Amino acid sequence: MRKTTDAFIINPKLLRRLRLPRPARGGDKEERGRVLVVGGGPETPGAVILAATAALRAGAGKIQVATGRSNAPVVAASLREARVFALPEWRSGSLT
Repeated sequence: MRKTTDAFIINPKLLRRLRLPRPARGGDKEERGRVLVVGGGPETPGAVILAATAALRAGAGKIQVATGRSNAPVVAASLREARVFALPEWRSGSLT
């Protein structure tokens, strides 16, 4: 098994070289793909909000978030453009 140890610095120059593909002119959100974010405990509802926001900024067309029932209202209010699924959870808040 070959082990790679090459490291590189992520800087603006590198990011300019690794641009995201441009969507087709006149294309719609269906062509941009979907992202499903799953998670977010009672103490960290912002985790799924940040992940979903990053996916939108990266160009995803549709965002779906699956989070615990207790987090779903907060997440839905923060991400009006996302579909939010309220999942069953244990009393501790972890997903069942």
